[in-house]
Amino acid sequence: MPIAKCVGCVEALLVGCVLLAGCRSPSGMVIAPRARAVSQPVAVNEVQDAAVWIHPTEPARSLLVVTNEKRGMEVHNLSGLLLKHVDAGVQPCYVDVIYGFRLDGESEDLVLASCMAPGFAGVRVWRINSATCKIEDVTAGPAIQVFAGQAPVGLCSYHSLKTGKHYFFVTLRDGPVEQHELFETPEGRVSARLVRKFALGGEVKSCIADDEYGVVYVAEDDVGVWRFPAEPDAEPQGKCVIRVGENGLVPNVKGPAIYCASDGRGYLLVVSQGSKGAYTCTKVYERSGDYRFLLTIDPSPAGFGALDHSSGLAVTNQPTVAQFSQGVLAINDQINPNASEDFKLYSWSDIARMGGLLIDTTWSPRSKQAWH
Repeated sequence: MPIAKCVGCVEALLVGCVLLAGCRSPSGMVIAPRARAVSQPVAVNEVQDAAVWIHPTEPARSLLVVTNEKRGMEVHNLSGLLLKHVDAGVQPCYVDVIYGFRLDGESEDLVLASCMAPGFAGVRVWRINSATCKIEDVTAGPAIQVFAGQAPVGLCSYHSLKTGKHYFFVTLRDGPVEQHELFETPEGRVSARLVRKFALGGEVKSCIADDEYGVVYVAEDDVGVWRFPAEPDAEPQGKCVIRVGENGLVPNVKGPAIYCASDGRGYLLVVSQGSKGAYTCTKVYERSGDYRFLLTIDPSPAGFGALDHSSGLAVTNQPTVAQFSQGVLAINDQINPNASEDFKLYSWSDIARMGGLLIDTTWSPRSKQAWH
């Protein structure tokens, strides 16, 4: 198993800032996040990650799917309202959405989550019912086994535009990464087979794949963001493309997330978490090339309070509800006075206009194009 080493290493208004450098700069451009996705205010919440699912015909019915390690999968609408809890005992950690998986002869959208509970350690899969906007378990067995039965931490999905096959990547804290190919079982359920494995040298959790560029990004807490080729037959030779210590990026590095736009444009967003209780901000880089640093999203403590110890991001260019008609950015906030961890939802148009970023609602996750 090769080990990579870095060389050269929103229901109410909340005021925030988009800055050109590190967190807590004295000046910046004001943005106004417009909603938040809130779990029930009890002390057992442990919200970790989220993914946005875009409804195929009615954008306002799109969903924010959130992992709550203590209470299961949470389904929210894009106004932040909690609609449903699912599978409270599986301890989900990271989550992603797949579009267009062939299941029982139909094209289905799926939710995948890494799960850590005894008896459910592995990856679980749910089908999204677009008519009811509910998620329904389609996992073959209690969970898809990974890491020889160990509980995974990070997870992201990958759709190969070269072969049409669907995959997921999972991580362990101490560096190992596995890639699995998803398939339908004879019973009409979803399972997967191991196709590749590699490892990083330090602590890793989160990852994200870019289907159009055929790469997967893995965040190493104390080092930065690594890029690997995502096709299973490629050599897993990684390159550290975003480094801790540059442009105000500090450990622990989390996220990442991709704002996709047409013609291969867009942005790579990365959480600069810091130590627990420290101030968290989000760094924005170009999506490809040299990953040029562009700006920092740095919310102020007004309104809902400071955004502390964020671990997860979700972003989409697609219109959803009226207040997010040109995309939305959801950022996890793990420390709140009422013990209710949440996701704060920011209008992408507010961020983009103040920060000089692209607004493009024409790109669709259902019609991707290869750029590699």
